[in-house]
Amino acid sequence: MEISQQRLRRFSRFGVGLATLIGTGAILVAASLAGASTTPGSPTSPAAVPGPKVGEVKLTWSAPADLGGGLTTYLVASAPVVGGTTGTFSAATPTNSVALRATKTCTATYPDICAYKIFAKNSAGTSVASTEARIVWSAPSAPRSLRAVSTNFSDVDLTWKTPSRSGGLASTFSVEKRIDGGSWVAVSSGEAGPTYTASSSCTGGTSCMYRVRAVNGIGAGPWSNSAAFRVTPGAPKDLVVSVTATHPETTGASAGATETLVAWAPPTLGLVDDDYDVQTCLELCNSHTGTWSASIPVAIGATPSLAGECGALQHTCSYRVRSTNTRSGVSAWVYRAIAPFSPSAVSAATASVEGFISVTFSGAAETGVGPASDRAYRFYTCEASCGSAVSWITDPDEEIALDTISTYPHSASIACTGGTTCLVRMQTVDAAASESALTALTSAVGALLPGDPTGTTVVTGSTSGTVDVSWAAPVVLGSPALTHYETRYSTDAGVSFSAWSSTGGTGTARTISCGAGNTCDVEVRAVNTIGESGSDAGSADAATAPGAPTAMTVVTGATSGTVDASWTDPADLGTPVLNDYETQYSTDAGSTFSAWSSNGGTGTTRNISCGAGNTCIVRVRAVNSIGASAPDSDTADAASAPSAPTGFSAVLNTGTGDADLAWTTPTVSQSITDYEYSVSTDSGSTWGTWTSLTTTGTSASIAACSSTSADTCDYKIRAVNSIGDGASSSTSGFIIP
Repeated sequence: MEISQQRLRRFSRFGVGLATLIGTGAILVAASLAGASTTPGSPTSPAAVPGPKVGEVKLTWSAPADLGGGLTTYLVASAPVVGGTTGTFSAATPTNSVALRATKTCTATYPDICAYKIFAKNSAGTSVASTEARIVWSAPSAPRSLRAVSTNFSDVDLTWKTPSRSGGLASTFSVEKRIDGGSWVAVSSGEAGPTYTASSSCTGGTSCMYRVRAVNGIGAGPWSNSAAFRVTPGAPKDLVVSVTATHPETTGASAGATETLVAWAPPTLGLVDDDYDVQTCLELCNSHTGTWSASIPVAIGATPSLAGECGALQHTCSYRVRSTNTRSGVSAWVYRAIAPFSPSAVSAATASVEGFISVTFSGAAETGVGPASDRAYRFYTCEASCGSAVSWITDPDEEIALDTISTYPHSASIACTGGTTCLVRMQTVDAAASESALTALTSAVGALLPGDPTGTTVVTGSTSGTVDVSWAAPVVLGSPALTHYETRYSTDAGVSFSAWSSTGGTGTARTISCGAGNTCDVEVRAVNTIGESGSDAGSADAATAPGAPTAMTVVTGATSGTVDASWTDPADLGTPVLNDYETQYSTDAGSTFSAWSSNGGTGTTRNISCGAGNTCIVRVRAVNSIGASAPDSDTADAASAPSAPTGFSAVLNTGTGDADLAWTTPTVSQSITDYEYSVSTDSGSTWGTWTSLTTTGTSASIAACSSTSADTCDYKIRAVNSIGDGASSSTSGFIIP
């Protein structure tokens, strides 16, 4: 019970705190949602203060004590205040919000002001107006970020940002100047701003300070920051001395004086309207040591520079530059020196030998002192953690003495772990062990052969004599990356191989023609510009059409118009193994044949319908996905019912009273099993049922028609075999006496 009460107290405190954080505005919304029952009370404590912009008014107020069950919006009415008297208020306009604030614009002209009243509204009605709130204008805040810049030696351009607070009224600006720490003197007033051009009135060696303030109808605001304009010229910036390297050293002594380019950027302070002074010194010189040359004037401009030279075999050259103006002002000197000069145009690329990169460079225009054999180019490389000096290494064996180089650009092979990015820098070292500055970083990836292909799979191809090969790319693609693959094959169990053949790209599949009936051993390897990987291998039988079927036998079929064909599988079933047989037939002694027809599988028999009465030549061939074999063939007559017997005669035997029947065997008489006859006693108008003669001969005697049943007796016969009933013969008969 005690724990439950503690939790309840904590929850109560949390609820009170949450309501405080939500604020009055949220409470008003909640009340509004609950529905209004009475007109709300008037808002209280209205206030009006100037906003940041001219004429902008920020209004605030407190919610009514009586919300009337909920608010829907507040309304604001305004009126001019002239000579302290409030005029007529405008119609109240809604804020469309229950927030306790609003922003309005007062268009009154100073010293007139604006007054405001606030109303609360809900569905029951609109409250009585609040008390009146009047705007109080104020002086502006200080202008911001004042700068003084001169584009010539007589005028100063001032720029600034407007005050962050206007006081509600439009402002003008006043400008003052102070020379060399003296008193502030008015320069101008009533300026529109935020720019102003003033006459500097400053002479060489002086400094002018400027300040600005905003003024409105209430009064003047505070002064801005002070902006200094220096008449003394500032020092040149970003002085750089570079070597043009038009006379690189080759062998022996220096080929000539070093050509240099001295360049700098104009100063950003002070007046610079006259030439720059440039001096040189053929030592490591400063303001206290060395003999400086006479000044060389360089005209002012956006990118001032001076081309010069440093004497042949001169160990160190120093340079200094200063600014001047026409008011006798001079800046401090800016110094730079070079000794000896670095190699130029250094670049790196993957080498053509594994484990190396190729560094190409042009010679330094000046390489210090000593014989060429004692001056050298040194290489520093780094493969990891290159921010640490200990990670940079140099190999004395890789240094190149100047007397070993005959032409530039020159290339050197520098060790670099294959597949690793190596950073490279160079420097010149002379006989006095003086070292030039290191060149800028360049990089390349160490040459690396690609890894071996993996997962090589060789399967029978889809066309005769081929195999299909596929493989997976190596995990290590090499550097530079592999450009293609190569394959070769053997058909004698690896005793000999074809020449390596390029796939022409980085695809990982290929069809190889190695000859029908062969078992093909295939090897594949990856290739880049460095060389070839080891090989991976696989083996499969090349695609082959099957051999021809044998022992083809064709016999008369069991149904009309058919023959039955049978054969034996070929000795060579093909690769892949045959999956079908196809047959065709001819009924014109082989002049033409029907289209090949599938047997639907690998069975070795087939019933073929080639037409009753035809002699059928049947051919069969074996088929697989590669193709079809040569055919085997045989001939037989197609199964047929007998043709009509010929020469039929029916004669009355007066001695026995029988009808003697005789005929000639039908021309189509495949395996006749019986003859049948039929009788007509009405001269052939109707015929009796066919009755077996129980004979396969060519004559028979049967009881003749009775004289009481007919005057004449007509007969016809037909042959019968296993295929069916043959055609009937002609009619023959006699008159019954």
